[in-house]
Amino acid sequence: MDKKTLTIKEAAAVLGVGPQTMYNISHREDFYPLVLIGRKRLVLTHLLDKWLEEQAGQKEA
Repeated sequence: MDKKTLTIKEAAAVLGVGPQTMYNISHREDFYPLVLIGRKRLVLTHLLDKWLEEQAGQKEA
């Protein structure tokens, strides 16, 4: 079974950024792949790919 969520540290590794950078990204209003469970921040994997593609598309425009 594939993981449906990633921790901030795991998401940082996937994106190739540091954990602090990922933590900062997770606080952005436009970062919708985020799910809060109590104080824990989890990133939905299927939405992370979509969000990343949207971010890349914005840079090209």
